[in-house]
Amino acid sequence: RRLKQQYGNETSMADATLVPLRDQLVGTVKTPLLVLLTASAFLLLIACANALNLLVARLALRQGELALRVALGATRGRLARQVLAESAVLVSLGAAIGVGLADVGVKTMLASSTNLPRVGEIHVDTRVLAFAIVISALIAGVLGLLAAWHGARRDVRDALSSSQRSMTGSGATTRLRRGMVLAQMALTVVLLVGAGVLGRSFLRLIQVNPGFITEHLLIVDAKPTIDDTLARLAYYNVLIDRVRALPGVAGVGASTGMPLDGGGTDGTYLLLDSPSQQVPSFKDWLTFPPSKRGQGQFEIVNGDYFRTMRIPVVRGRTFDPMRDVLNAPPVAVVSAGFAARSWPGEDPIGKVVNYGNMDGDLRPFTVVGVVGDVHDASLAAPPTPVLYAYAQQRTRAQAFLLVVQTQNDPRSVVSSIRSIVHELRPDVALRTRTVERLIATSVADQRFTLVLILAFGGTALVLSTLGVYSVVSYLVAQRTPEIGVRVALGAQRGDVLFLILREGARLAGAGVVIGVLGSVLLTRLLRGLIFGVSAADPIAFAMAIALLIVVALAATYIPARRATRVDPMDVIRAV
Repeated sequence: RRLKQQYGNETSMADATLVPLRDQLVGTVKTPLLVLLTASAFLLLIACANALNLLVARLALRQGELALRVALGATRGRLARQVLAESAVLVSLGAAIGVGLADVGVKTMLASSTNLPRVGEIHVDTRVLAFAIVISALIAGVLGLLAAWHGARRDVRDALSSSQRSMTGSGATTRLRRGMVLAQMALTVVLLVGAGVLGRSFLRLIQVNPGFITEHLLIVDAKPTIDDTLARLAYYNVLIDRVRALPGVAGVGASTGMPLDGGGTDGTYLLLDSPSQQVPSFKDWLTFPPSKRGQGQFEIVNGDYFRTMRIPVVRGRTFDPMRDVLNAPPVAVVSAGFAARSWPGEDPIGKVVNYGNMDGDLRPFTVVGVVGDVHDASLAAPPTPVLYAYAQQRTRAQAFLLVVQTQNDPRSVVSSIRSIVHELRPDVALRTRTVERLIATSVADQRFTLVLILAFGGTALVLSTLGVYSVVSYLVAQRTPEIGVRVALGAQRGDVLFLILREGARLAGAGVVIGVLGSVLLTRLLRGLIFGVSAADPIAFAMAIALLIVVALAATYIPARRATRVDPMDVIRAV
């Protein structure tokens, strides 16, 4: 603020933005990690509901045993210790399996992501692992105590007088288990909706046309340590010519920055009235009106860059090595977005631009061509306005990246290119990668988040399916006498099947309604991670709801079919 007051004013000096170093390093993954932390919490709650459901079911089958222990003098504290001891065995077995799965899971996660910051520090930390085990033990203990308390509430005389076959539980047990399944299904809907929204966003993202071809392109990084600008340009010229002559190579170009690679530079340019209009210093740039200034990308290209990348020529021409030589007036090719922003409704051919602050050459450019827009920052970001200069005229470029178009697999020419580079400059370390790999890297964050959310959603769906199956099986066992009587009175198998399926449909419907309300809140957290779709995308919601209902009905169908096979005579004899 003091510098602005001393040297400029509100319109002639830009503001500064202060960013903490930690935010600069890891700020881009803050939101995805919060989403994954939320998904992990949801999955933990679903597992807790499933565990409590199973514990209650197990204790319901042991009502007679627990009642007998109480009749013989066991206190509720003794019963609680017994349940805790049994839970400790399960926790120990689960923890042993979980430690192994954690190691495999972390390694798989790191292998599927290339853009995580500080990736070398990510491992199965002993403190985090201890925390997870302690949390699991506490949860298992609490669930065990809740189940024991619920099981010990039943009157001892009623429990002892009931036959073993009728020990299917009370109405309170049924309501508790239904509530747990509703919670599971609601949380599963939230995770499935999140996975659906991210999945549709990822599909939209990879369908974006980057503005250039992505197949059969190889990026070659062969930067020499040459101080003299003309000698450095001569090295690149020879390298381009020799690579172009290789068998299987269809075209070679070079650029100071590659789209989606983060290597380009942007800056302020001026729109001049004629090539003779000189701008001697950067301070004078700030006196130009805003309509004569702009911000855009500056790239210096060489060889057959546009033809190799298949960037279409919209108007005019591209660079001509016979005409656009070092001492000729500098010319430029601009992107369609650059032309539309700088000269709306006008013909950009022949317009004059000064972009000398980018390479120190204050000679103005005359626009000779317009090419298609390319996505430079990312596929999700709109195309950046770009001005392309010609390497044979702007010789101050420090380094280029070669792009090689091949007729077959681009990796097939890597060894030949390496031989050429080492022959020209033995000290150059060659690095190559395909443009397809570059595209994959540019969407790695979105793919990483999607894969983990899908894994969480799939696990939640499995747990919810088990919960529905267990509850419906429990209800079928409870209603076996009723079903036997219905069959004896003439009910058909279809009637019994519909009766049980209706119960599963009720559970699924209630869980879906609650889950949809929760999904509306979660999708707000996803707004910074999605592209091309709404956070409340109706297709994602419909797909999640349909999937959960189908799976819930499938889980209900197995015990429902078992109910249709009830023999009424066996039921009547048992009663």
